[in-house]
Amino acid sequence: MRWRNRFGDKLKSLLTQRFDLALEARAMSARDLDHVNVDTTVQEKVIAFPTNARLYQGMGEHLVVAAEQRGIKLSQSR
Repeated sequence: MRWRNRFGDKLKSLLTQRFDLALEARAMSARDLDHVNVDTTVQEKVIAFPTNARLYQGMGEHLVVAAEQRGIKLSQSR
């Protein structure tokens, strides 16, 4: 992300120049550009990893539902 922010709008121009140079130097052919693989491992992802607090919250919710199904009155719930 920092690398992309440093270049900003110039990134597209920079990549175009790289491909043009590679084509001129015959390091790659135009056919190589027909299919492009993108590595997404460096892109930010919206993934929430389970934490103890979230696990306890989910467990508590399941226990409250189970108690309600069995007719058990809880002094404190949800």
